[in-house]
Amino acid sequence: MELLDIHQRTGKTIVFVTHDLDEAVLLADRVVVMVGGHLREIIPVELERPRSDMRLIRSASEFARKRTMIWEALHEPAKPHELAA
Repeated sequence: MELLDIHQRTGKTIVFVTHDLDEAVLLADRVVVMVGGHLREIIPVELERPRSDMRLIRSASEFARKRTMIWEALHEPAKPHELAA
């Protein structure tokens, strides 16, 4: 992926917004889950870099675990502080 190549070449911080859970886990070091404009959870992604073999990464148990954590954070009931906006 071009974004991964840019990050590897420059070492710069990149903020990337996506609705695709797989893409979030593949690209991120941290996934910030937001629901209704409110921060729900920050989930660290500890997959090794470089992430060049997408098939290998997608088959890793850590990939599946992080994807599930993100999905659960998106679908859990709203917390009281998230309703007070």
